[in-house]
This record gives sequence, C-alpha cells and structure tokens, in this order.
Amino acid sequence: MEPLEDEWKRFLARRPAPPGFTAAVMARIRVEGRRSASALWRTVLAGAIAASLVVAGVLWQNRTRAERLRAEQARDQIILSLQLAGSGIEKARQAVLRLAGDPI
Repeated sequence: MEPLEDEWKRFLARRPAPPGFTAAVMARIRVEGRRSASALWRTVLAGAIAASLVVAGVLWQNRTRAERLRAEQARDQIILSLQLAGSGIEKARQAVLRLAGDPI
C-alpha cells in the first residue's frame, strides 16, 4: 500500500470513545435542545408580533377609510344644505325685489 493510504486507514480506524464521551454528548444535546426550544419560542413570538402589527395596520386603514367616507358624506350633506339655503335665499331676495317694485 502507498503511504497516503496507510495514513488514511490509520486516521479513519475505529477507536473506542473516551470515558465520559456519551454523558458529554447527551448533556450537550440537552443544552442545545433548550437553546433550540428557546429559539423556536423567539421565532414564534416574533411571528406573532409581526402578525399583530399587520392586523393592526389593516384595522387602522379600514377605520381611516370609514372615517374618510363619513367625512365625505358629511361634506356632501353640507354642500346640499348650502345649495338649498342659497336657493331659498335667492327666492326670498327675488320676492323682496318684486314687492319693492324693482325689475328683476
């Protein structure tokens, strides 16, 4: 065999695990499991916050749209009221002028 192959065989040869290796791996799994659970909760929390911000934005937009619609309706009613009042005032003016004998 070539020296490189021998070196690879030695490097990849099966060796017994050092004492306490299994316990160390299991402890690390528990720690990493807690970390990943914590990261999961942070991700869920961030998602919930983002979703609530989206819902709040949509509700605010709908509210402002409804307020805008009510304001436009109120404006239209005011314009109509002013037009009606103006026509009434014009009729009254014409009546006064007729009574006064002024030609219209």
